[in-house]
Amino acid sequence: MQNLSNASTTLIQLLGKNNYFILVALFLLISSCKSSLNIPSVSSSHKIVKEYNTKYSNEKYQFSYAFPSDYAALYDWKSIKNIPLELKKRFSKKSFLIGFQTNNSPYLTHYIFVYPITKKNQEQPKSKIDSLNYSLEKVYKHSSQNVYIHFYAYAESQNNFHNLINEYEKIFESVKIGEEYSIPEPENSFDLANEAFLQQKDSTGNYILPLLQLEKYSRNYTTESEKSSFIQSLATYHSFINHSEKLPLYWKKWRRLSYLRKIEDGNPPSFLLHDNEAIDFLLEKCSQNQVVMFNEAHFDPQHRLLITHLLENLYQKGFRFLALEALWEDEKIINDRGFIIQSSGFYTKETAMADLIRQAHHLGFYIVGYDDFSEEREKKQAQNLFEKTIAKDKDAKVIVLAGFGHISEEKSSQKNMMAAEFEALTGINPLTIDQVEYMNMTKNNWLSIVDTTVSKGFIDVDIKIANSFYNFPQQTKKVEFNFSDSLKKELNFEKTEYKGSLKVYNLIEWEITKQAIPFQIIALKNIDSVNLFLKQNQSYHLEVSDPQGEIIFEENLEVE
Repeated sequence: MQNLSNASTTLIQLLGKNNYFILVALFLLISSCKSSLNIPSVSSSHKIVKEYNTKYSNEKYQFSYAFPSDYAALYDWKSIKNIPLELKKRFSKKSFLIGFQTNNSPYLTHYIFVYPITKKNQEQPKSKIDSLNYSLEKVYKHSSQNVYIHFYAYAESQNNFHNLINEYEKIFESVKIGEEYSIPEPENSFDLANEAFLQQKDSTGNYILPLLQLEKYSRNYTTESEKSSFIQSLATYHSFINHSEKLPLYWKKWRRLSYLRKIEDGNPPSFLLHDNEAIDFLLEKCSQNQVVMFNEAHFDPQHRLLITHLLENLYQKGFRFLALEALWEDEKIINDRGFIIQSSGFYTKETAMADLIRQAHHLGFYIVGYDDFSEEREKKQAQNLFEKTIAKDKDAKVIVLAGFGHISEEKSSQKNMMAAEFEALTGINPLTIDQVEYMNMTKNNWLSIVDTTVSKGFIDVDIKIANSFYNFPQQTKKVEFNFSDSLKKELNFEKTEYKGSLKVYNLIEWEITKQAIPFQIIALKNIDSVNLFLKQNQSYHLEVSDPQGEIIFEENLEVE
C-alpha cells in the first residue's frame, strides 16, 4: 500500500487539486475490484432449451431446473430494468448466474446467484416467503462444490403473488444439483417440424408452420451435432417450398458443418462440359450401362429435377425401372394409383420428387422402393434392389436415386455401401453419378461435368456433376395470381414472417384424394401477387391457407 500512497501523492501534485475527485473515483474502482476477488466468476456455460417448458443447466456448477416457457433470459444486471435498490444492494457482491422474466405483464421474475460458503453464512435459510414484498427465496447448498445457489423470485403485484408461490413450488421440485443434474437436450428438430407439419386442418400437410416452429426454437440447438441436424431439418422443410429464398443459405450452412466443407474451402472444381453437352455426355454413358445410380442431397430438389429432365431419353434407351430410396408405401399401390400421397414417404412430400414419380409413371416406368432400416442397411438395400428388378428380368435396365454416400463403390473390409454391395451380389458394376459433393458449384450453368482428374472429392464414383438446375430455362407457363382485398386482409392478420401458403394441386389427383402432393407450394410473404409456373393444357386446384393450416380460399384453374 506504501507504493500506492506515494503514487497517489505524486498524481495529486501533477494533476492539481481540481482533479482530486477523479482520483477518489479511481481508488473506489480499485477497492471495488479488490473486494470482488473472492466472488466466483459467472459461468458462461449456460444451456437453455425453450420448448413447451424452459430447461436450464449450467455445466460449471452442475445445476439444472425447468419452468414454464414464457420467460425471457436475463444474463446480467444490465439486462434487468427497474431493479429494487434494496435488492441490488443486497446481492451486488454475489455472482449473478442467470435470471428469467415472463414476457407479458403481470411479470414474474427470478434471479439466481452463486456465492461461496463461509463461516459467516453457514446458517443460510433454506427458504423464505415475504408477503410484504411479494417475493420468495430458496437457497441450495451445493452437494459437491463449496457454494450456495440462491433463488430470488418476486411478483409484480399482490394479486399475482399467489400464482408465484404455486408456480415456484413446481420449479423448485425440478432443481437438480451435483450428480443428479442433467444437461437438457432439445427435441429432435425433425420431430418438432413434423408435429407442426401434421397440424393442417384437413390433414394434407402444413408446409408453413414447420418453418415458423424451427425458427422459433433455433436457439435450442447449440452443440455441433445439434446444429448439424437442425440445419438439415431447416433445409429439408424449406426444400418443400418452391424456390425458398432461404434454402441456398441452409445448403451453405450444411456444407460448413459437414465433411464437404473441405471441398468448399479448397479451389473451385474444374469442369469438362456444360449444359446440353453435359446432358448428352450423361445420356451416352447411361446407355452403355444396365444399372445407373444417382445420389441426391435429400434437401436439394434440383437433383430430382435433373432425373425428371432425363426420364424420357432414358426410357427411349431401354430403362424401365425407377428405384427410389425415399418410398414407404407399397410400390404396387403407387404404380396402380399413378401418383404419390402424403403417406407415401417423407422426402416424397417435396413437389419435385412427387413430379418425378408422376412423370415416370406417365412414361411407363415401374416405380420401386428398396430402402431398409436394419443394422445391415446397405446389404439389405442392395438385395431389395436386385429382387425387385434384375431378379424379375435379367435384362432390365434400372435407374436408382439414392441418398448421399450410398452409391460409393469403394470396397472395404469393414463396411461397403449399397453400390458396392449390389456389385458383389449381382456382378453388375453400376454407373455411379454423384450430385452432392459439388452441388450448386456452377454459377453460370445449369449442369456441369466435374473433371475428376483435378477434383478428386471424397466419394468413390464414376462421374461427378455440379447441378444448378434452378437455372434451367423454364418449360412452363407463368400465371399471375392476384389476391382480393378481403383475402389480403385475412392473411395480413397473421403477425408471422410467412402469412400462409398457396398450394397448387393437379386437379385430377386432388379430386381422387385430398392427400395428393401439391404440384407447387408457395410461402406467402408479399401478398400483392404471386407468379405460378404451371404446365400448359392442365387443370389445377388452388388453395390458400393461413399458417395454422386453415383453408381460407380455394378455386380451380385451367391453364391453356
